[in-house]
Amino acid sequence: MAAVTGDSERRPFGRRSYLAGLTGAVAMLAGCSGGGGDGDGTGTSNAKPSETGTVPTDEPPTSDGSPDEPTAEETATPEPEPAEKRPVARLTPDGDATAFGSGVAVSDDGETLVVGVPGIADGGGVAVFESSGDGWKRATVLQSPESSYNDAVGSSVAVSADGTTVVVGAPGAGHAGAGAVEFFARGADGWRQQGRLFVSDGDRDDLLGTAVAVSGDGDLAVAGAPADERDEDEDSAFTAGSTYTFEREDGSWSEVDARTPADTGVVNWGSAVAMSAAGDRLLVGASVRGSGGSVHVLDRDSGGWDRTATLTAAHDDENGDRFGRSVALAADGTVAVVGAPWVDIDADDEVDRGGAAYVFDESSDWSQPATLQPRDVADEGEVGESVAVTDGGDRVVVGASGVRVDGQGSAGEAYAFERADGEYRHRATFRPDSAQSASYFGSTIDTTGDGGTLVGSPSRDLDGQRNAGAVFRFD
Repeated sequence: MAAVTGDSERRPFGRRSYLAGLTGAVAMLAGCSGGGGDGDGTGTSNAKPSETGTVPTDEPPTSDGSPDEPTAEETATPEPEPAEKRPVARLTPDGDATAFGSGVAVSDDGETLVVGVPGIADGGGVAVFESSGDGWKRATVLQSPESSYNDAVGSSVAVSADGTTVVVGAPGAGHAGAGAVEFFARGADGWRQQGRLFVSDGDRDDLLGTAVAVSGDGDLAVAGAPADERDEDEDSAFTAGSTYTFEREDGSWSEVDARTPADTGVVNWGSAVAMSAAGDRLLVGASVRGSGGSVHVLDRDSGGWDRTATLTAAHDDENGDRFGRSVALAADGTVAVVGAPWVDIDADDEVDRGGAAYVFDESSDWSQPATLQPRDVADEGEVGESVAVTDGGDRVVVGASGVRVDGQGSAGEAYAFERADGEYRHRATFRPDSAQSASYFGSTIDTTGDGGTLVGSPSRDLDGQRNAGAVFRFD
């Protein structure tokens, strides 16, 4: 998912406003740094046992002269506090590149990590890291010789299960932001580009490559073009969006399918995508300012993709919850996670744009989603800006790029939720080694097969380099 933080306007994107918001990411990443502070508090009880070993009570006696029995709620074991996690490693860009961490994806075996860097000179690119005995080592930087300034290559990235195929979105490429998708493969002689594709019906400002996904074997890929118009009206205020499917055969990629929403009310279809390992199930987000957004489940057979479900959650879309801003799908396709970073928190909507993530399970017909929110979140925390899920769906990690940390606005956090006895509970909170204002930690996120977590902070300042960006690794 492209690591782009929207502004405060709450209206649907038109094509050009969407383009400005997305391909302006590199320019947007020219702002803000800050410092920090902390504090805590404790309390103790002064209750004193009586001579009989019981604690005196002021409760009136019951009819038999004994105090009321405590309720189940009063005797329940309190939930443990979530563990606070600090990074074990930090990855940073080379040279004067910016927006490092705009896309993050790791192979299933945890051996290959790809990081989108749309702020590399000559149009952006992807940094590839390989795991070694003492951490991650930079292996190479993937760049297309055809890319040029403002292509925003690396705004979104995806990697196959074995780490040998990388799919990259370049939403600013082509004629006035039509967008493109790039494909790279690793062989015995290293990495090479297998293609750079535009789509057959692409047009200016479509933003193809805003989001990308790839199957486990690396032979099937999907890319979103959320600003594709639903008709020929150049002045249309809304864009329906499209998704395109690409297939590899004998080392060559080609476009094999295009999908647009059948519902006229769906806007920005393809703003987020996720695919099952088998390549037979797809999640498509349609998130837009000014509406609640929607997410759709598509299943693939010999005839192509068919929509089989639409995911919704009980949320108020009056101010634009952006449901579907981020999506993730378990490897077997049975558990889906959806981010809604602008949803208001609490029954009375007392926390504005606190955000939330929702977990849907196919076993319950994709209904009755679990709602994931950290214990404490303030206004504009934007929980759900990014989401990731482990293969079995038992662990979900959620980014909250707008959270204020140690007095630093939009420093960001991320949260791990684990499922036990059918319920998800907040088990860990991830923070960088130091909070920094407007660094947007949590904009992108992924999980490793060994339980690790990778979190992108694409606007972080480093050693005098503004908006260089960083990716943090947590155990």
